[in-house]
Amino acid sequence: MPRDRPKPWDLIDFGPRLEQFEQQEKPPPDLLIIIGSWLLHLLDNADVGQRLTNMPGWRFAVIPGTHSGVDMVTCIFRVDTEARTATCSFFAYQAPPFGPA
Repeated sequence: MPRDRPKPWDLIDFGPRLEQFEQQEKPPPDLLIIIGSWLLHLLDNADVGQRLTNMPGWRFAVIPGTHSGVDMVTCIFRVDTEARTATCSFFAYQAPPFGPA
């Protein structure tokens, strides 16, 4: 008997924020494919990334596979586990050391 899959997460504002990132930073097409793949994984589980101290529900994530040798792509987003929604604040290039202070 097939196992019931949970309802996919609702990803809010990820498309517009990715478009802003693309227009501002001009990343190579293969990098956009990697980011798109990461977004598909968020549909199954958006409760990922480092939790931001003193900011309940907010996450900081380094997108796997985006390390260019100097910097990588990061994303800040808010998660509502009860509603199964994730709302993107922004994508950015960031050089190590990175993450919330």
